[in-house]
Order: sequence, then C-alpha cells, then structure tokens
Amino acid sequence: MNDDFTASRFRTRDPEEALPHLARHYSAVSLSADEPERFAIDHAISGDSRLAVSRVAFDSRAEGNVQLEDRYFVGHLLAGRMSLVTGRDSVDVTQPMLYPRTLCTIGWSDLRLAIVTIDVTEVDRLVRLMGGDPRRHSFRGVNPISPALGTQWAAMVKHLNRDVFGPANPEPTPLQRAEAREKLASTMLRVFPNTTMDSPDLREQLWAPANLRRALRFIEENATGVVTVASVAEASGYSIRGLQNAFRRSMDMTPLAYLRRVRLDAVYSTLRGATPEDGTIADIARRAGFTHIGRFTEQFRAEFGMTPRQTRGL
Repeated sequence: MNDDFTASRFRTRDPEEALPHLARHYSAVSLSADEPERFAIDHAISGDSRLAVSRVAFDSRAEGNVQLEDRYFVGHLLAGRMSLVTGRDSVDVTQPMLYPRTLCTIGWSDLRLAIVTIDVTEVDRLVRLMGGDPRRHSFRGVNPISPALGTQWAAMVKHLNRDVFGPANPEPTPLQRAEAREKLASTMLRVFPNTTMDSPDLREQLWAPANLRRALRFIEENATGVVTVASVAEASGYSIRGLQNAFRRSMDMTPLAYLRRVRLDAVYSTLRGATPEDGTIADIARRAGFTHIGRFTEQFRAEFGMTPRQTRGL
C-alpha cells in the first residue's frame, strides 16, 4: 500500500516562491499577481497522493491556470471572489465545483477556498467494481445535480476535515484513509452528473445500504486471503441469506463472484505495470488469491477479452 501521508502548511508573500509549491500539487499551473505588493498565500494540506484535503487563502487579486489530469479536484468557495473558466464556459463558483480535467483559468480576489483531491484511479476502481467500464465513464457536469446533493457533498467534506484529517486525528491510519477514499468516490458519483446515472443497476449500487458497503469493503481488503460467505456475513452484520439477497438485489451477483472480480481486477492492474521482480503470471495470480491457474486464465480472458500474457506490460 502506498503510505505517503503528510500534513503540511506553506505560507509566503512571494509569487515566485508560491509557483513551484503550487506546481508540486497540480499537474500544470501558472500564476500572475495583479498586486504583487499585497500577494500572500497560506496553503494547508493533509492527506496522501490518492486523497487529500486542503484550504488555501490568497490575498490580493491574481489569475492562474491549472490542469489536473490524474486527479479529480473539487473546490468550495468559503470567502472572497473567484471566477473559473474552461474553454468558453464559466463555472458557477457559488456551488461545489468539480474542476474539468482540462486547462482551467482561475481568477480571484482575497480568496478562501476548501479543496478535496482524489486520484482518478480511485473513482475508476469503484466504477469497475460496480460492473461499469471506467474507460467509458466520465463526469458530465461540474456542479451538484441538486442543492440537496450539494449539501450532502458539504457534509462529506466536513467529515473528512473533522474526523479523518482533523486535529483530533493527526495521523489517520491507512485503513481510515482507504475508507475515506471509498466514501468520497461513491459520494462524487452520487452528487456530480456522470455516466453511471445512465444505468439503473449502477445507480442502485451507489445508494446501497451501509452493511452492504461493509461487505464490499471486507471482500476488497481480504481478497488475497481466505474469504467465505460466512466470514463476509459476519463482518458486515448480515445473515448468510441476507447477504446473498443483498448482493443479488444490488449487485446482480453472488458475494463470491464479487470476490473473483476483485481478484481479477488486482491481477489486471499488476500485469499492466509488471516487472521481472513481480514473478511469473502464475505467481501474480496466486498472490491475488487464485489457486487454479487454468481456471484463472479462462476467467481473466472472459472478463477482459485478452489473455494474461497479452495484458502484461500494456
């Protein structure tokens, strides 16, 4: 597991010093201060490369460009004035803003902004585990679908800042951060317009009850070991029959079929970036929890449309 958690605060009155700091956190950035004598930035950030929360305060008027290619970036205006333009479109900055993954121009004056960033792969992973195709998934809007869902997003961000990354929890555990990533990704898919809403099955999964989410998380976190229907039921608070009915109703599959999908997804991800140190395909499959390599190969080809050998190194 990538464990690069950090909590830091950066402050400067020098635009030239601020630029490389911002560039470390965003894929592409430029900065032009209209009032350099008044310029000041105060940027506090807590999290890791896959999920982080931050607050930024800019004094004076300034303008910048930002492009987030590998992360989703959601901002919420706390105070001051701000404009956000992508292409020819201006974004409503009075609501939470899911920044487009294209070059955006931002203008501000005495800005106070709350920010959440999450790696694109975290959302893609959830889409895939729900049975969708991440390659065809996209967000279609930058503001919440409704004011009520905007309020839900604000509550999620408050939870992150208070309970996960807040002063009372200065060193959140990897498990706490993993749970936070899952909750945030599912909230994003419920709140902001996206292609999962075209599928009734995927929409239903996004609103799954808490004990079903616990079952999914238990399977994902223990997929490389021995997982039984009974152990999943115990961890999630279901009876065995209740667990099976919940999976059939919300996932259209059995708990063990979901386990197989999680394991196949893990092998697929490993194979795409595999090096000789990762061992053979059989080694990788066994580490993911597969014991019958021939059956694994058949299941892999049925799931991905190619053999494990064809996938390695893509």
